Amino acid sequence: MIEAWFCSRSLLILWLFVLLLLFFVHFFVLFYTPSNCKDVLGEGAFSKVYSLGQNSLALPDSKYAVKVSQNRTSQLEATSAAVREAEILGLASGCRNVMAIYGLFLASDAELLVMEKCECSLYDQLTVLGPAPERVAATFMASLFVALAHIHSRGIVHRDVKAQNMLISAHDDRILLSDFALAVQPAVQKDIYWRCGTPGYIAPEVIKHMSGSSMVDMFAAGVLFYFAVTTSMPFKGSHWMQQTVDFRPDFGQEGELAGKSQACIQLIKQLLEKDPECRPSAEEATFAPLVRSPGLG
Repeated sequence: MIEAWFCSRSLLILWLFVLLLLFFVHFFVLFYTPSNCKDVLGEGAFSKVYSLGQNSLALPDSKYAVKVSQNRTSQLEATSAAVREAEILGLASGCRNVMAIYGLFLASDAELLVMEKCECSLYDQLTVLGPAPERVAATFMASLFVALAHIHSRGIVHRDVKAQNMLISAHDDRILLSDFALAVQPAVQKDIYWRCGTPGYIAPEVIKHMSGSSMVDMFAAGVLFYFAVTTSMPFKGSHWMQQTVDFRPDFGQEGELAGKSQACIQLIKQLLEKDPECRPSAEEATFAPLVRSPGLG
């Protein structure tokens, strides 16, 4: 009798395992069906972000999106990169201004990262509406400084801070730092290749010495702040690398920042310092007078 009971119980466990396996296979097929990835929310060089359909994951349509990255190298390298980004995003969790993720799925030809849904990027908004009023731009920067202070405290350097990677939440209009594909942890990673990022946002020490730290994010934040209030880049054109190293933007009344407050100009100048040791940290930047002004939340 005991043997019969044990046999029937083992059979039941086996059937439950098979059913569970079939459920997850069906779950994944539903998830990775093009009809469930509805609207394209954003697009990069190697990935697209879609709004999830109502059938996907049985989750509400209004809260989730999926980033689909096509394998552009060997499958092993691509999978490793996707897992690495998911691990860093997991480590960076716990901040309301950092993109939340809900899972990573690996297919034979792509990686799918389920994340919080956003309406658009800060770049999209500024391109359509034009330069942001100074106080509005200050709210953007306050959110970015909070996000950077959080990830820097956890040993993470983003390395691709830019307007395109600052997203506006579809749920409550929070500003979110996203796209951690280039993020690194200098304390635990060796032989980091620092010369990467987006032209115009890359810090001078990366261009000159191919070295970096959390201060490269602060330089990029200065470029972003400049762009937010002018919709123009401080270092641009075919000679942007030389400009980044040698050129100082015109902070006088004849330059693109004409009419901006001294608090705004001073913060941008500090962030764009050529010497990384002269830039404020993200935590210090959260205490800048412009960012701490009443009414900025």
